[in-house]
Amino acid sequence: EGFGGDNCSEITVNCHYGYYNVAEKKCICNNGYTGEFCDIVDTCYGIDCSGHGTCLEGVCTCNAGYLGTNCETIDTCYGIDCSGHGTCSDGVCTCDSNYYSDDCSVYCNENQIYVDGECTCATIANCSAYNDDCTCQVCNPSYIPSSDRKSCILTPSCNIYPEGTPCYVSPSIFGVCHYGACLDLVGAPEVNGPVSNCASYSDNTLCYLSDQIISVCKNEKCLSIDEVSDPSTGGTPHQPGTSTQ
Repeated sequence: EGFGGDNCSEITVNCHYGYYNVAEKKCICNNGYTGEFCDIVDTCYGIDCSGHGTCLEGVCTCNAGYLGTNCETIDTCYGIDCSGHGTCSDGVCTCDSNYYSDDCSVYCNENQIYVDGECTCATIANCSAYNDDCTCQVCNPSYIPSSDRKSCILTPSCNIYPEGTPCYVSPSIFGVCHYGACLDLVGAPEVNGPVSNCASYSDNTLCYLSDQIISVCKNEKCLSIDEVSDPSTGGTPHQPGTSTQ
């Protein structure tokens, strides 16, 4: 096999870029060539992928945990997915907004801060009690919750603030400014503050007409300031700091 001629002494196999090995009966290719007859350029010649991958057509496919054109770089982020809520660089997660911890697995809402491995309510000035979502449930005396309950608003003096401005008739009773006086809304709740929607709330519950204007519920409607001054609501105007209680 591989020989011809009158006395079978001539090698008939053409090893284009190599030589024919008689003992092994095959072509031995020169460096950079491959194939049965050494006629194919070996595009992976000299490319060992640093021992961390395999070469195909001159390109390395790296094993898991390695990067780079020659798989020469350790992938420090291999196996680190940041819980799907962040990006990894040099083995460290940078978390998306509102996500915390080394692996971005802890979610804190916009009213919370991340302290010592857990979410806790961010401090709201002049708030004395918090809801489960860390909004303010009860403000200190002389303050009233904003409509989103993320702050406590100082009750103003009605003789310098416009109609509908929140005020206190007494340290624990809410009202609204009307014609320079703090209107006492008889029967309104004294602790938890106004609601944003009168649906499902009883008459005389305090409500927000807008972010800074407070009124009272009647027939599941938040009354306008003029409607509040109607005696049919049970409200009568009083000077700030006084009460009929």
